[in-house]
Amino acid sequence: MPTWWDKQTWEFVNTFAPWLSAIGTIAAVGFSLWLARARSRVRLKMSVDARFIVEPTSEGYKKSDDYIAFWITNIGETEATVTVIGWLGRAGFKRQYAQQNLGEGPYAGPSLPHKLKFGEELRLLIKLEEHWLDSMSDGMLGRIPWLTGRLLRAVVWTSIGQSFKVRPDHSLISRLLEHAKKRRRA
Repeated sequence: MPTWWDKQTWEFVNTFAPWLSAIGTIAAVGFSLWLARARSRVRLKMSVDARFIVEPTSEGYKKSDDYIAFWITNIGETEATVTVIGWLGRAGFKRQYAQQNLGEGPYAGPSLPHKLKFGEELRLLIKLEEHWLDSMSDGMLGRIPWLTGRLLRAVVWTSIGQSFKVRPDHSLISRLLEHAKKRRRA
């Protein structure tokens, strides 16, 4: 046996054992608390875009009205209650919030607040009308629409005060920017 493994060396090496076990215990407790907290958090996946409805007629199919589509899916294990949907934008340097009213009609979807269990999906369609485009381009896009259009976010608020933000799809942003350009020319 080598001479460097004498009794004094073993005693020195064994002084690290309690420290390593303490560090391992603290890491295990921290990891278990992180797992427990991650399971209880509300997690939503969402997308927002512009769509149109195709309706059957006696001659075939025709394009119906344009809509803003909110798709919200609960991907967490905790039940989520969606209370409000809206928008976050910037008009210049000032942050702007707007609450979105839900549409009516056959395609509107359920009313809010709406509970979502794990894996459930909420689909909301809001009719895309001229006055909505006017108020959004004036109130949310401001004087520099090409820049503030990139900062526009759709927001979903839950009953526990948690909010989820997503950038709207290019189809909706391009419609807003196009409308803003028309209003500037007029």
